[in-house]
Amino acid sequence: MINISIREGGQSIWQYWSEKTKESIRGIAARTGIPKSSVARHQTAIKGRLQYPESHLWETPEGQAWLRLLVFAVIYCFGIKGGIGADSLSVFFHLLRLEKQIGCSASALRQLEVQVKEKIIAYGETQSELCKGENPIDICVGGDETFFGLPILVAIELASGFIFTETQCNNRTYNTWWEQINGWFDRKHWNCRVLGA
Repeated sequence: MINISIREGGQSIWQYWSEKTKESIRGIAARTGIPKSSVARHQTAIKGRLQYPESHLWETPEGQAWLRLLVFAVIYCFGIKGGIGADSLSVFFHLLRLEKQIGCSASALRQLEVQVKEKIIAYGETQSELCKGENPIDICVGGDETFFGLPILVAIELASGFIFTETQCNNRTYNTWWEQINGWFDRKHWNCRVLGA
């Protein structure tokens, strides 16, 4: 028996099933190395997924890769960056008739969004560690306060436009500012030449 994932097994069976419609379960099992009982289960699952004219597209490896790209793009652009809730994203995927192809319940999408956020944060931390040099980097920082509801404290590196701090706070006192700046400022890594407001 070949050691493959459930998705790969389904794609192998779909390939034989779609190209050789008269192939028996025994024949497909012999050609793919997948047990007959698994072939039968996969065929039943495929039949359940083939509800719409476009459904056959998602059974191919290319279709599966495109669906993964779609899901992560929607989670990132609309869920994380746009702040759209998982319930609305779930409705979106259901309107595209993808409920048989991907896990698009609100709870599944929430879990995926958490995982994507964790990966983004871990990537940022890794890159931050890799970018630390032996000598401090000269920076010129501009601080500002904007008001959309609570005050938003913004600290930006003026030459590059890199945002060090952008957070909502209840007040804009020295202690509140220092709490935000203290999270990233380290004299070993940064030589702050100017901090202007």
